[in-house]
Amino acid sequence: MQLFGAGDVRVGDVPDPRLERADDAVVRVTSAGICGSDLHLYHGRIPVDTGFVIGHEFVGVVEEVGSNVSQFKSGDRVVGAFHTACGACWFCWRRLYHHCEAMRLFGFGTAFGNLRGAQAERVLVPNADLVLMRIPDGIDDLRALFVGDILTTAHQAVRNASFNPGDTVAIIGCGPVGLLAQRCALLQGAGAVYALDRDAVRLRIAADNGAIPVNIDEQDPLAILLGATNSRGPDAVVECVGAEAALTAAVQFVRRAGVVSVAGVFTENIPLFPYGVLWIKDARLVGGLCNILAYWSEAMALVAHGRLDPAFIVSHELSLAEAADAYRLFDSREALKIVLHP
Repeated sequence: MQLFGAGDVRVGDVPDPRLERADDAVVRVTSAGICGSDLHLYHGRIPVDTGFVIGHEFVGVVEEVGSNVSQFKSGDRVVGAFHTACGACWFCWRRLYHHCEAMRLFGFGTAFGNLRGAQAERVLVPNADLVLMRIPDGIDDLRALFVGDILTTAHQAVRNASFNPGDTVAIIGCGPVGLLAQRCALLQGAGAVYALDRDAVRLRIAADNGAIPVNIDEQDPLAILLGATNSRGPDAVVECVGAEAALTAAVQFVRRAGVVSVAGVFTENIPLFPYGVLWIKDARLVGGLCNILAYWSEAMALVAHGRLDPAFIVSHELSLAEAADAYRLFDSREALKIVLHP
């Protein structure tokens, strides 16, 4: 899948990737997701070279490995992290892999390392021993795929919320990350999880998975949250939209000395952030790019032990040849989550 400009994605032929370094692997992609952050590219908010191959969620089968790759061999089923890391710099030694001095993102262009994306038949994976994870036996593509990005993003965001068992948690947004965050919050012991959105279909999915739905167009979310917490507000709020209004609401909703955890992707600064409200509440704000490589073994364990099946978020499975139509469906919110199969 190549991007030629805002709203212009096309399936085309590009040369197959080849090993470039001894720690590389080439993976034949069997499933690739379209992610909400791909829409930042689709809308031109993150510029890439014309014809650049995009996509960063993938599972597949190892086809070839470099001479220094010791953990994988041809034929292994793997999931890839959406970002790379060197494993040897100051940040990597402290397990801050998402701040690696040589980090690159799959499919995000020159600004993020110029690493070709994974919505393709094959993808080159640098530092494969660190950036790939073997898929346990019995786990199919749809359950493994999201470990490399959105499931682990949701899991870390909920971990960052630092609530206690029995606490009340609000999740803003019922997109794929928000829905997974709701399940993660319940698994991590939340007493009640409130799901805030305006999409009735997505709110029903949230309710089916244990959350308490709140339609922000038809109900007063602040009144509901205050009413459920003796007027304190939720102990933690997880923002899963990546929008100024959602983040502002999170700060307004959270109780004093609570936590706002931000999973949403922000590509622009917020000019009028309500820091005064955050300060007077003594609330903590935490967020940023997900540290996939530090948390993905935990996320895979949830899947492997049957605690969480993330496939419930998949609304469409399409061929790679249909990817241009898939982007239109996803952008128009006619699809919740699309998985492409080359």
